[in-house]
Amino acid sequence: MSKATRESLLAALRKLVRKCGPDVTLFDFREATGIPYHYVYDRWGSWTRLRQAAGLSPRKTLAKVYTDDELLQAYHDVAVRVDAYPGIVQFNRLSPHCWNTLAARFGKHTEVQRAYLDWLARLPDMAKPSFLQACPPGCEPTNVPGVYVVRHG
Repeated sequence: MSKATRESLLAALRKLVRKCGPDVTLFDFREATGIPYHYVYDRWGSWTRLRQAAGLSPRKTLAKVYTDDELLQAYHDVAVRVDAYPGIVQFNRLSPHCWNTLAARFGKHTEVQRAYLDWLARLPDMAKPSFLQACPPGCEPTNVPGVYVVRHG
């Protein structure tokens, strides 16, 4: 939806509310319409503003606070699915969580990867995604199969 407008987003939300009811979440909206999050934020500034424009009340429930294990498990699920460290767009598309939640908890992309590797080290080797299984200790995988970068520090 490269031509997403404020009006088309509002129409899509109203249509979804007629089908699913007023408790539609941004995740539900993305899943049902295929419209990426960034269009909502770019055109409306927030999910709440779009909801209000559709005549819906702001969500009354507080956002769920996820544990580190829940967030890293979500990252792992996407890593296994794409057989690589997921990028931001991949994670947002394939996970029920938003990349911003990971970044707020762990930091930049490399820090998320570091937290993931530390978390993964506590699991049996069979839990590692295939792109990490052959990776020698002290190295990081690259996008080229069989080529690794030596980790410093």
